[in-house]
Amino acid sequence: MKMNSTILKTTILSTSLLGLMTTATANGQPIVPGYEVEMYIDADDGLSYPAMLSFASDGTLFIGNDNTNGKPYVVAPGGHLLRQYGDQDLPDPDGVFFDEFGEFTGVPGALLVGSRVSDKTGQIVYIDPNDESVHPLFGPSTDFVNPAEMTLDSNGCILFVDADGQVLESCGDDPTQLCTIPQVALGLELDSIDNIYTSSQDGSIRLHDRYGNSIADPFVDGLGTGQIPLGYNGVHSGWPIGLFAVSTSTGELLHIDKHGNTQILGTGFSFPHVPDIEFGPDGALYVSDSDGHQVFRISPSLRLLDPMPGLADSFCTFRVLDGEFGSRITVRYSMKMMADEWEIPGCTIKLDLLNPKVVGSAVTDIDRIANITAYIPRQARGLQIYFQAYTKCSKSKVVPWTFQ
Repeated sequence: MKMNSTILKTTILSTSLLGLMTTATANGQPIVPGYEVEMYIDADDGLSYPAMLSFASDGTLFIGNDNTNGKPYVVAPGGHLLRQYGDQDLPDPDGVFFDEFGEFTGVPGALLVGSRVSDKTGQIVYIDPNDESVHPLFGPSTDFVNPAEMTLDSNGCILFVDADGQVLESCGDDPTQLCTIPQVALGLELDSIDNIYTSSQDGSIRLHDRYGNSIADPFVDGLGTGQIPLGYNGVHSGWPIGLFAVSTSTGELLHIDKHGNTQILGTGFSFPHVPDIEFGPDGALYVSDSDGHQVFRISPSLRLLDPMPGLADSFCTFRVLDGEFGSRITVRYSMKMMADEWEIPGCTIKLDLLNPKVVGSAVTDIDRIANITAYIPRQARGLQIYFQAYTKCSKSKVVPWTFQ
């Protein structure tokens, strides 16, 4: 018996999704069990040698440019409309930080850009969002070389690392050195009390207090001799709290707890040049692969459970786990499964269902659970029906169910 669009009469109205995404197709795509790994933006969109990443709260992404001369990139929320940003080319503009509220520059929405002027000279400028004009902030100076990752502490001071292994700080004056680490400084992250995590090419992560005093040297070691970009999660559900790192030597995505214990979350990150990993406001982790000219988006996978009680001629509840708190989750159904068949509205990722119809939608609660209740008519008895949940361009596995 063929089901039509009215066979499931839902008690909750469906809501279409917003946002855009490109499904990754590149060879060697990373694998993170329990998470969706997708191509966010790549060379087909005009991206060339992406470097550091910095987000606005609305999801706008700024990307440093690791070409010798050029401009940083700006990407609209969802991964489209990439363009170069600024009214002039800059030398090696690979470091970026978005000063959303003007806490440091006094210009809300200013983009700080760090660059190498010469082998022994660095500078930091900012781009005014009103006309994209470039203004000097620090340097050119021989006190720091090729400033890379930048961040603000809780006092509104800017911290950054450079190619000479320095961690520098400015609270408005010229930058001063907080501490040094061996070899090239690669990653920089702060925790909730402004403790400083850094990584370098000797395969170690080090921990200093907010004043630059050593707490643990090393905090973690044995991560190989390649790049070790860092990210920190303090608020996003679906991920463990704490420090994240990619070891390009082993190709592993790691979570590191407050005691320095490491957990392997994913593999396949053995790219030659991974400048940065960063959590976006959507709760996804973004990874820049510079030589591959691409940025990956990694988001927690939804888990759709079997309908309960699973009987025809009754109301059944479809429970979805691991959604981002406050996000809207939709469940659809079809009589036939077909991989990458139905495109989610406003998104290029596809459900694995043929012509799916809406069961319903609901907003996730504080426990990251959404419960969607729908009436299952008696005509569904004995039929195998396929269900799939999605939100924010992420989807669950397909759940087949035969109603009794």
